[in-house]
Amino acid sequence: MVRETDTSGSGRTALARTLPAFCCQSKLSPVGSMAFVFTCPNCQAETKVADSFAGQVGPCVRCGKQVFVARPQIEDSANPEDANQNASGLALLLLLAGLVFFGTVGTLIYIVVVPQVYQQREQAVHDRTRQRLLQIGLALRSYHDAYGSFPPATTYDANGKPLHSWRVLILPQLGYSELYRRYDLDQPWDSEQNSLLAFEMPQEYASAYDTAAIANGEPSFYVITGKGSAFPIKGSRKAEEILDDLADTVLVAETISYGFSWLEPRDIRLARLEPQINGSSGHSFASQSPRGPQVLTAAGEVRTLRLDAPAEAITAMATIDGGEPIDWKAVAVD
Repeated sequence: MVRETDTSGSGRTALARTLPAFCCQSKLSPVGSMAFVFTCPNCQAETKVADSFAGQVGPCVRCGKQVFVARPQIEDSANPEDANQNASGLALLLLLAGLVFFGTVGTLIYIVVVPQVYQQREQAVHDRTRQRLLQIGLALRSYHDAYGSFPPATTYDANGKPLHSWRVLILPQLGYSELYRRYDLDQPWDSEQNSLLAFEMPQEYASAYDTAAIANGEPSFYVITGKGSAFPIKGSRKAEEILDDLADTVLVAETISYGFSWLEPRDIRLARLEPQINGSSGHSFASQSPRGPQVLTAAGEVRTLRLDAPAEAITAMATIDGGEPIDWKAVAVD
């Protein structure tokens, strides 16, 4: 017989009847086994029972009725609010980790991809500008073949008033014969009739870097005029009169538009040429390109001048008989 402690609060003790399988604190209990409080469903007596007797049937130590000792339920001691907080914290941590990850990936994409996209777009604009200058070069050569000389930079009336620009004279060679027919050569460029064509400038006369040039009818390409240049103030010049290497002599140069109509006979004056790239006046080689302005040589080649091109080289390439060779590797980027 084993004496069990009655924890029901009655202060009495009860002799345990012989149990086939379980008694709390019994000498029959396995050594080191855990115990739990069992409540009899009949008499409500609470008795400590060894964990090894859980799941067995036997008589209650107090009322003697057969009872089934159910396995104790392990209560989750965690507070539901704490669990929610833990879940929220985990979600926040995952969110922050995701933001860091995608932020890092986005930064890498920006660092690697964006410059490549910009470079490709810039190259496309550069190539379009170059192609337009090449087209002008072909038109000038075609005009030279047809008339025996390059077109005059400006034509004049009997009173010396400027009439027409070389840009109008080469329209047929450039592929704009219909536009040329609508232009009245018997009237000056700024007559009422000819002014109607002011906003129909061919795209070949605009740098692709100057997106407003075509819409405004303002050219980006000018010939160099004056004594010692390929285009004298009056009259025209043959290619044979260019004594310097044709590849070292500039015919047409890119510059930033200053609000002049493409119909107006206005160009870069050699006497006023600024010996620096992107000068402050309309008499300089200039461009909105990050590389530098492009120029067309008498040999039909297009070069992109460096932003730091030497002053003496700029002056030399604008003349036809200075005898100065041009080191294009030091002057141009391509």
